[in-house]
Amino acid sequence: MPAFLGALAALALGGFGLVAASPAGAVPTSDVIYNSTLSPLPGNIPSYGGEAYSFNEIGNEVNLAPSTEPLTDVTVTMSSWACETGGWTGPTPCTTTPGQTYAVPITFNIYNPGATPGTVGSLITTETQSFNIPYRPSANSVTNPGGTQCSGAPNGESEWYDTATGTCYNGLADNVRFDFTSKNVTLPSTVVYGISYDTDNHGPNPIGGTTSPTDSLNVAFTTESTDVSVGSDANPGNIYVNSASATNTNLFCSTVTPDVFMEASNGCVSGSPPTNDIPAVQFATATSHGPSQQTGYWTVASDGGVFSYGPQFYGSMGDKHLNAPMVAMASTNDAGGYWEVASDADLRLR
Repeated sequence: MPAFLGALAALALGGFGLVAASPAGAVPTSDVIYNSTLSPLPGNIPSYGGEAYSFNEIGNEVNLAPSTEPLTDVTVTMSSWACETGGWTGPTPCTTTPGQTYAVPITFNIYNPGATPGTVGSLITTETQSFNIPYRPSANSVTNPGGTQCSGAPNGESEWYDTATGTCYNGLADNVRFDFTSKNVTLPSTVVYGISYDTDNHGPNPIGGTTSPTDSLNVAFTTESTDVSVGSDANPGNIYVNSASATNTNLFCSTVTPDVFMEASNGCVSGSPPTNDIPAVQFATATSHGPSQQTGYWTVASDGGVFSYGPQFYGSMGDKHLNAPMVAMASTNDAGGYWEVASDADLRLR
C-alpha cells in the first residue's frame, strides 16, 4: 500500500476529494520525445496480437526529438479482445463483469540500431511490469440509441457498444505506462524498441495451454503518415518483429529469420491494421526546463472525474467503470501524478 495513505490529506465532501498539487507548489513535468498514440483514446483501434499473428516481440525503429534529459516513462496502447467468459468469435457470447481485469507482465525493450540496417544492436534498457488489463465489455447485438446494431448471430460472436461514440468494437483500447525513472538512462537520437508478452504459444516464455486471456491481447497500431506527432519513423513502411515463421503476409511482406528481432516491411499489408501502421507508443523524458512552479489543486468527483485548478492534468477514471465511488485523492510523492481512492479502498494511479 502506498506510503502516502498514512498521511492522506485529501478532503472528502459530498463525494468529492480535494488535494493540494504539492506542498512546495512545484509540479514536475515531462517532455514527449516521440508520440504515435491517440488522445483522446477511442474505444478501440486496429491492432496485432502475438498469438493471432505468431510473433514473440514487435516494435519499430524511431527518431526521437532532441533531449539531454533521462527517460521517465513509455506509454503503449494495447487492445484487449478477451472476455471474462465466452469469446468475441463465439459460439458462447462474450460476457464480462464491468471492471474485471487480468494481470499481464509486459516487457518494453529499447535497443541501439544494429551496425547493419534492419538489425538490432545492444540493449540500452528494459522494463517489465505487470498490468491489470481490462476485459472487453460484454457483447451487445441489440439495436442501440441512434439505431446502431452491433454484429451478433448466428455464431454467437458479437461486438460491444461504446455509448460515448455510438460505435461498435471487438476490442477495448487501454494505455499501459512503463516507469523508467529508476533506470536514469538518456537515449540516443534513434532507437529500436520492442514490446513482448507471453501467450499460450508465443512470447519469450510461452504459457502453454489454450485458455490464457493474453491470446486475445493485442498491441494497438496507429497510422504512420498521420498519427506521429513528435519524432519520426526511421524507416517508413517497416516495423520490427520477432516472428515464429519466415513469412506472414498478414503481418509483414518481406522474409525474416524466424525467432530473430529484425526489420520487416509492412508496406504491402492491407486490411486491419491498414497499410503502414505502426505501434501506438509514446516516449517521455524529464523536462529540460525543470519543475513547473504551478500551484493550485485538483478535485475528484465520485464518478472518478478529475478537475485541475492550476497544476497539470494527468487523466482520470471518469470514463472507466468503477466498482465503488471515488471519495478522495492524493498527490504522488514527486507530484508527478495523483492517486484516486474509492470507498472500497481501491487505488488508481494517474
